[in-house]
Amino acid sequence: MWRGLTNDQILAWNKLALSQEARSVLGTKGKISGANRAHSKAAAIKMVEEPTAAAIDIRADYVAKNGAPSAAAPKIFFRYYYVNSSTGEKSGVMLADVTWTAGE
Repeated sequence: MWRGLTNDQILAWNKLALSQEARSVLGTKGKISGANRAHSKAAAIKMVEEPTAAAIDIRADYVAKNGAPSAAAPKIFFRYYYVNSSTGEKSGVMLADVTWTAGE
């Protein structure tokens, strides 16, 4: 269902989700986001061992694991973070998404 949503529908879902309260299986309260649905299907694609300022191309790794994006499944969501290998400190989580268009 998430894959079939338009960008406006995703934004509306996220707005609604942020106004709702969730409770974990341990009983703690928290906010949910519309992205929770997409993240339930998350899979690791690539781990980069050395820090770099250069762009990291993950397309071949993604296609090898999931197949090429297509009109049938045009949206891809990314969640990533950095880990300082010396201290184990983890950055904040960054989110991104892309939508496949014909000819790419």
